[in-house]
Amino acid sequence: IMIMSVFLACKSEEFNISLGILVTQFDTKGPDDPTNTQSAMTSYEVKFCEALHFHLLVHTPFRPLRGLIVQAKSHVNDIFSKNS
Repeated sequence: IMIMSVFLACKSEEFNISLGILVTQFDTKGPDDPTNTQSAMTSYEVKFCEALHFHLLVHTPFRPLRGLIVQAKSHVNDIFSKNS
């Protein structure tokens, strides 16, 4: 649970660290072990987030694009109002 908590904290703070690197810092099991921590973490990541009522946000480019369009319209309106 500790490794999963650290991984999700890094993910939510946008501190990019791969799961493989994080697991090698804490894992004492070999990669051939069926209870390998990395495979367990990938299978339980979603369940862990759901249990904590934790939501990851994915930012899309549409919101900044909408802001750009609003600013462009405002700028065009300012130009036309000055010319009138």
